[in-house]
Amino acid sequence: MLSYYKTRESLNRQDENGDFALLYASLNKNASMVSALIEAGANPDLRNRYGTSALWYAAYNNDMATLKVLLPKIKNLDPRSTGINYNSFQWSPDFIYDIRLSPVEVAEREENYSIVYLLKCSGAKLNSYVIESLNAKLDFYKKSYELYLNGSLSSNSVENKRKLKWVIRDLVVLVRSLSQPLSLQRICRNQINTLKFKTSNEISSELYKKIQSNAPNHLKDFINFERD
Repeated sequence: MLSYYKTRESLNRQDENGDFALLYASLNKNASMVSALIEAGANPDLRNRYGTSALWYAAYNNDMATLKVLLPKIKNLDPRSTGINYNSFQWSPDFIYDIRLSPVEVAEREENYSIVYLLKCSGAKLNSYVIESLNAKLDFYKKSYELYLNGSLSSNSVENKRKLKWVIRDLVVLVRSLSQPLSLQRICRNQINTLKFKTSNEISSELYKKIQSNAPNHLKDFINFERD
């Protein structure tokens, strides 16, 4: 298939709706094709006319494999879109949401909590609404689980005990992480993005200084290495 695309421009070619090859690969949960397209020169930050990106659909589809391919390449983690239902047969666009949401907001609405956690750790912004919603859902699922164990809820009220335990586990990890400082990985990534077009020696020196000044105290011990 990639032989069809002769140049980087053709890889990023968009139709009348702004849709493009990488978007469709993500929409169809094809992580290997997403990876191949990016390696061939596809722009991972490209969006269609509705603001939807490959990252957006990966979050919506709960597609961890595609997200792990995209995240190291993405610059904009918060593209907002209503999303389009491509399975609809309406003549006009069938929007998934009434308002424009970022990938992390989409994942929270769809209760894909492992995706929310991955995006959060990668630097996606969690607004106050998302944080409040996550805490409220954690309380709800904990109470549901207690009622399930006490026999107050029938098996028809929740899918099963195992699913509840998984949801609660993911939410506990996620909610606990909300109060934690920036990860070293995120700090390095943010600083590297500011050091384009410099030599490797310049990057090494400047990156060390920037990380030293921005890292939380509990991480500084890990980066106080000897330098030439």
